[in-house]
Amino acid sequence: VLMLQTDRYLGLIWGQIIIGGILSGAIVYYVKPYFSVAFNRHHIRYILRYSLPLVPYQLSGIILAQFDRIMINNYIDSAATGLYSFAYNIGTVLNLFLTALLTAWTPDYYEYMKSKSYHQLDLDVDKMMRLVLICALFLMLFGELIGQIISAASYHTALHLIPIVVFGHIFVYWWQVWGRNLGFAYKTIWTSVIALSAGIINILLNSIYIPMFGYEASAYTTVISYAIMALGGWGVSKYVLQLHTTSLLTLAVPTLILVLVYGVTLPIASLWESPIWQYSVKLVILGLFSMIMVWKYRFSFTTWVRWR
Repeated sequence: VLMLQTDRYLGLIWGQIIIGGILSGAIVYYVKPYFSVAFNRHHIRYILRYSLPLVPYQLSGIILAQFDRIMINNYIDSAATGLYSFAYNIGTVLNLFLTALLTAWTPDYYEYMKSKSYHQLDLDVDKMMRLVLICALFLMLFGELIGQIISAASYHTALHLIPIVVFGHIFVYWWQVWGRNLGFAYKTIWTSVIALSAGIINILLNSIYIPMFGYEASAYTTVISYAIMALGGWGVSKYVLQLHTTSLLTLAVPTLILVLVYGVTLPIASLWESPIWQYSVKLVILGLFSMIMVWKYRFSFTTWVRWR
């Protein structure tokens, strides 16, 4: 970006190409001793049958993550787009954590499903849910402070949207838990159908509410879209594919506790005028919430997390 004199936004693309090329080269170098070049048409057919239906799913991910910004720019202006993007990016930090957690858990998921160890699968999902919610509450309570520290005052007007964005990504975890059943059953076409439907709903909601309420509406429409996608994954897994599907209550109950705790925290913290006292109260409540979340597994959580 600094080197380009015109069209400086292209610097982002060049940066991704260069870094991606370096990383890809390193990966090829380290894994090539374990592979030989060979082609098997049955394997190719299997790969294409599994992967091609996921192309629309990737498109829907772009719709959910980017189209709201495009629409804000069209309906309002680029300044509003920048404000929303900054708040959204801070809230998306939760997605990085839950993606890493679920990626590490993937081998166990397949082992549980193949061996029908459904009870252990549900226990792992519940434990990860509680870790995700602890991180979510941290961002909801302190995300605005983080934004104030790392940005100029002109960006602070949109920081109140961070808790909404974070809450939306909790539904991404729900989707990742239930949606992977569609891949396990080799029914990836359902993955694309559900995600594209959520993306279309997101566009429709944005077209209605951004002109009415401004760029803030996009945060709420994204939450609704992610919730629809998650519940769609649950419904298809449970009733269409008839696979073992972690109970809705397993994810909904701790999420409801998070909502209640967050709703109580704000008025309690506002009783103090000093920001130091406000954040101290939030820190105490975060600690209490963390204890509530891990208390059920207090004798096994430390070993489980260390193993992860």
